Amino acid sequence: MSRSVDRLAALVHPVSLADFVATVGQWLRDAHEAAQELQPFRRQNHRGSWDNNTSFGTDRYQYLLRTAGSLVADLPELEVETAYQSVLFKLPQVGVYPLSVPHGPDGPVEARDLRRQLMEQRQEWALFDRQYAL
Repeated sequence: MSRSVDRLAALVHPVSLADFVATVGQWLRDAHEAAQELQPFRRQNHRGSWDNNTSFGTDRYQYLLRTAGSLVADLPELEVETAYQSVLFKLPQVGVYPLSVPHGPDGPVEARDLRRQLMEQRQEWALFDRQYAL
């Protein structure tokens, strides 16, 4: 595992790995909390309840998409690309594509071809084994 962490630290350089993880982790937590705060309003609608996992996920996704550029304030070396309703972080040596997977490390991952390829253990360029990628 240490070798993988060292490789990741080298790729996100000049940003420190600790700063990258802390900043992105807080952003993800903020998105979750923001979506969670909206759910009571969806339950109180005069036409009935429309809170559900889909609306929660959509709110969280929109938060992430619309606020990704704010990460540059904490990580000035970071470039944020939000084209095509997706978020991509660019650093001088690596691009980071945050993705959600439907199962944990021991369960199946139903993903598009690119996502599958990124997590294949036999790829020389894979950063982590599948269990760490998830």
